[in-house]
Amino acid sequence: MKAYELATSLRGVAQGIVTDIEPAKRLNYDYLVSALTSRFEPANQVNMYKVQMNSIYRKPSQTLPEMAQEIRRVTRQAYPTAPIEIRDQLAKDCFVRAINDPKIQLSIFQREPKTIDDCVRFGLEYEAFTVDQKRLNNAKPATRMLSENDDSAEYDVVTRLAKISEQMEKLTNKEGQNFSRMTCFYCGNKGHIKKECRKFEWDKRHNCVKRSTICVIHPRKFEKLPIEFKPEIQRNNQRLCLADGSFVNTMGHVDLPIKIGNYTIIQKFTVAEIDVPAVIGYDFLHKNNCTIDMGKGVLLLKDSKIDCIKESQMSSTFKIKLSDKLTIPPNTEVIISGIVEGDSSSIMNAIVEPIPSKHTDTLLVAKALVDPSCGQVPIRMVNLSKYEQIMQPFTHVATCELIDTGSVFNEPRSEKLRRLSSSSCDEVNELPSLLQDLKLRSSELLNEGQIDQLESLLKKTHSNIF
Repeated sequence: MKAYELATSLRGVAQGIVTDIEPAKRLNYDYLVSALTSRFEPANQVNMYKVQMNSIYRKPSQTLPEMAQEIRRVTRQAYPTAPIEIRDQLAKDCFVRAINDPKIQLSIFQREPKTIDDCVRFGLEYEAFTVDQKRLNNAKPATRMLSENDDSAEYDVVTRLAKISEQMEKLTNKEGQNFSRMTCFYCGNKGHIKKECRKFEWDKRHNCVKRSTICVIHPRKFEKLPIEFKPEIQRNNQRLCLADGSFVNTMGHVDLPIKIGNYTIIQKFTVAEIDVPAVIGYDFLHKNNCTIDMGKGVLLLKDSKIDCIKESQMSSTFKIKLSDKLTIPPNTEVIISGIVEGDSSSIMNAIVEPIPSKHTDTLLVAKALVDPSCGQVPIRMVNLSKYEQIMQPFTHVATCELIDTGSVFNEPRSEKLRRLSSSSCDEVNELPSLLQDLKLRSSELLNEGQIDQLESLLKKTHSNIF
């Protein structure tokens, strides 16, 4: 009967526990009491309440007394068997931590509260003080009474401004500026400056075009085209005006097929050394009625949509990996072909640098200026150890990073080549030290005639490359 009366008097969640018990055990009073105890007795859930204590923080609209009441309840459930003094100390520490305001915490800590009630009182006093200070600080300042001297001070300010304006007008209207000793850095003639140079104005109107208005392709990219798509260049004396105001000479123009989306279009390209492999200019967009949707980032060509990305979103650093297994004998230098990970087709000049790894101490990768636009770059490696080095396929050996060669090569390329061919190349009759070392290491098993042939081959190769 006791079990029956207990089961019928339960409500809510407690009644649901009875329905979960097996029917044969529902009338067992002791079993029913143990099931309810394991569910609702705080001693069985102390760990949960301890976690709740550590996660209590003051809510935005919660007052300090409300938070203190919640902390007392959770502390009593987390430590049901602890003495009252211990529970009050734990509740006080939890209250200070839950305030989550360094200024209030410091104010309470300096006053050394004994109980959680002291913490609540000190916190309320601090909040009342800060509210009163905000009210005083936000009060409107008093109105200043004007005196008779204010008009004279204002008159002095107006007079000074008038003098400054008069001086500036004299400077701007100054006549007879003498440009006879000035030299135009564009044409080199004396007597004028660049903005008044007739040659500069004529070049902009007739002989020079901006790179953004026409399609341009880099000479190295043009040379890599298949022979069937590489017509003869039609020479001209046209120059390109770059975005920074500088000019570059062109090699001429060619008609090349462009495949965009589902269409192949024949377009006129100017061959010139620019900082990217190729540029689609305004002439192509105007000729084919293209539309650029800047909001969606797409190029509309008839019924085709081509996704576009910003230049700032394009990667400038790539990893280089091996395509096959590589074995380097001891004390040996090799040149291999590395694969560039990612789309590097938009980069013409990049520098190769080694990646720190377990091979770094004995295996060196030389820095080099390369062209990664085709997806492969040459890697120069040397094994300094007395043992052969084995590297597995797809091992990352170097990085390839975009480099701006404009700041390095300030002179025109033709002038540098002319100077090199007229001075240094005619004077160098011996192999460089690097090739001398290669010759010595390669001629150990060769006779005198073979050594001479090797030297002539190295000289020929060096002259063709450098």
